[in-house]
Amino acid sequence: MRNRIAISAALLIILLGLYGTGAILLDEARLKRLVAQHIEGDTGRRIEIRGDLRLRLFPGLRLEAEQVELSGPRERSGPALLEAELMEMQVRLLPLLRGEMDAREVRLKGAAINLHASSDGSSTLTGLLTGDSGSETRMGWLSGPIEADDVLIRLSDDLGERADSLEIEHVALEGFAPGEPMQFQFRGNVGQPPLFDELEVVGLLRPLDGGRFRLQDMHLEGSLENGHFLINMVGELDVRPGPPLSVSLEGGLLRINEHAFDASIQYTAFDRPYVNARLSSAFVDLDVARIPALLAGEDGHREASKVIEAARGMDFDLEVRADQVAQLGLVMRDLALQAQGRDQQLRVDELSAAVPGGQLTALGVFDLSDGDVASRLGFRVDADRLDELARAVPLDWLPGGSGALSMSLSTQRDAGILQTEGEGAIELWAGEWAPLEHLLPRGLVPTPGPGFDFFSARVELLQDRVRLQEFQMVREDLVVQGGLEIALPDRSLSGRLDLIGAEAVTPIGLSGSLLDPELQWPLPSEAPGQ
Repeated sequence: MRNRIAISAALLIILLGLYGTGAILLDEARLKRLVAQHIEGDTGRRIEIRGDLRLRLFPGLRLEAEQVELSGPRERSGPALLEAELMEMQVRLLPLLRGEMDAREVRLKGAAINLHASSDGSSTLTGLLTGDSGSETRMGWLSGPIEADDVLIRLSDDLGERADSLEIEHVALEGFAPGEPMQFQFRGNVGQPPLFDELEVVGLLRPLDGGRFRLQDMHLEGSLENGHFLINMVGELDVRPGPPLSVSLEGGLLRINEHAFDASIQYTAFDRPYVNARLSSAFVDLDVARIPALLAGEDGHREASKVIEAARGMDFDLEVRADQVAQLGLVMRDLALQAQGRDQQLRVDELSAAVPGGQLTALGVFDLSDGDVASRLGFRVDADRLDELARAVPLDWLPGGSGALSMSLSTQRDAGILQTEGEGAIELWAGEWAPLEHLLPRGLVPTPGPGFDFFSARVELLQDRVRLQEFQMVREDLVVQGGLEIALPDRSLSGRLDLIGAEAVTPIGLSGSLLDPELQWPLPSEAPGQ
């Protein structure tokens, strides 16, 4: 009898406990108050659960809240900091029964984060990360990570300087402790349309005063242009909410494929975003000739370039310094580049480098406003030995000597093909041009050979040929004048030269090829003979 009474009493206590537990766990309003009490106590921000709050038992005990909103700083107008379609928290049972919360993990889905900067320097993040949130109590409700999938970040400010957004596939914080560093992970993209093929950023998020924060030990990995460019960057990022929002990297290291640069980069979220980038490198082995074709959609890469699309939507200043740049056989030293992008136009204000046999300087303008990139580029080579540069390029049919070669080039797309045309001039002294060995008939010139005292021509570059107009070559005993046309790439030759000697002028017709010409004299319009 005594045992029956004891067992019955125990069962009654269990039933009362289960009833009390059920009353606690199934009371949605009470659970909402419990969640709000602990989150508001830790963050100082009001949380509102507008949808249902459900308790799930499998797999693991968890709370699921729909239509959740976390406010901005107290006593400040502006948008909510966070809006989420679903918030899921894995919780422990015993603390929940005691009216407490111990969440091991928080996951958000369909979240929108509003980074709004006020004119007084505050933002929706003010006080949240530093622990200066105005809350008098710390509930310590979270002992695990916060993760969010499919996040939309909205950027805005009171000044109307910026109203934009970016989409994030995944972002994670290793816990949340106001005023303490937190491990941060980001996986997603930036830009509209997205700039990267894929992008991931990890680092230690450290709160600073004034709503600022720093991402220490930052490591960024991504790829551009369907994997043609692999991006890796390390350093520290400083973020200032604004207005306007600004992000800066000082003393960073940027790697593009196998090319490494010391990097200093500042981003400011004006109405047209602005980027100031300064890069330097000791050595870059770069296939320069392939990049314009790649970005313009050549090289089997038919989609529009995401880099060019991004450049159309921002302004920027770019400075590059490299001790040595190699492109196939060409080695350039002490390269300096300064460029700026404004209103969908890229201007190269300075490009200078020491090249084999001389010094290169260049300026350029690239119009990014339409679907096809059109460009104008002017360059000048001041040479002591132009033949050294000709061998390195390689354009071994160019003459050698000391002097200058200047060209003005333009590129545009015609029927889907990138075409380059231009004009310029060449003036050289005391040099040699190998084709002269074959262009000057033996017996008509006193001293055959490739040497000259002075060489000049007006150069016209077409898609499939080069014209040397107003051609002039001077020796002590001979002057040669006329015009040549050299077809590319087979170097077939046409034109006319006048050999002006001390006593006579002999016109010569040219055909064949540059290194194996066919010469005709006198010309058919003159007396017959050869």
